[in-house]
Amino acid sequence: MTDEPCIVDAAWLKEKIEAGAKNIVVADGTWHLPVWKRNAEEEHKSCRIKGAVRFDLTKIKDTSNPLPFMMPPPEHFEDCVGKLGISNDSHVVVYDNNSLFGGFSAARVWFMFHAMGHKNVSMLNGGLPEWNKNGGQTESGPPNQPEPVSYKATFKPELTRSFDNMMDNLKNKKEAVVDGRSSGRYNGTAPEPNPTVPSGHMIGSCSLPFTELLDQGTKLLKSQEGMKEAFAQRGVDLSQPSVCMCGSGLTACWISFAAHCCGLPPVALYDGSWFEWQKKAPEDLKTKGVKGEDLPKN
Repeated sequence: MTDEPCIVDAAWLKEKIEAGAKNIVVADGTWHLPVWKRNAEEEHKSCRIKGAVRFDLTKIKDTSNPLPFMMPPPEHFEDCVGKLGISNDSHVVVYDNNSLFGGFSAARVWFMFHAMGHKNVSMLNGGLPEWNKNGGQTESGPPNQPEPVSYKATFKPELTRSFDNMMDNLKNKKEAVVDGRSSGRYNGTAPEPNPTVPSGHMIGSCSLPFTELLDQGTKLLKSQEGMKEAFAQRGVDLSQPSVCMCGSGLTACWISFAAHCCGLPPVALYDGSWFEWQKKAPEDLKTKGVKGEDLPKN
């Protein structure tokens, strides 16, 4: 079976659904930063693509790890995904409902399937806002409960990096480190969403805000040429081995996703990202900036 395209548009998905394609499973991977004061679960109930299942990033993770979002053990992923009616033969189309950037958490869902060896996984360009703009059918009500199926993951350890891996990398410098957070958070001038965590960055990393991979006018993913230009403007040479990171391992996945869409070599993910690094790394291997809880309250 050939791999499906990494990105699909609303018209393509509408056509497939209306034609009764049986192997497509649409997954809503919406997650919101707590500071946005939004409830992704309730929003899924109030409006979702017709037939979509809820891929809950707060549950499909390593629940034994105190870090916010860590890759789940393969058996946990298998159990959760199978209960969503997703089989190894399914073509999974992931989306989120973020209209601020044109996408947010969906890339993490894409990366998880990719890292678990699922070949046929795509992202819906523009997510739910673009789907609505194109007249796609939506529904509301309790989450869909499809009949569970069997799912077998084939985890690719080469796509993730641990803290120890990153410490080693600072010595051998085999991989470039690309940080997908905003420039302010990377430079330490803007606070992290978590007010108890200082902003800043890993020594030796470079900055590529994930939003620069999206067209902030159309809220769609940039063309291959546009994404390659975004990488180049930030001094990122993805022909060389690279690893991405962000605050907690979500938006960094846009860097890996964009590289994949451009036909470039895989970009691994430092799953613990800045949340872990700022806590565990020696002081001379990180720069720390402002902390939200220390800033004046309005």
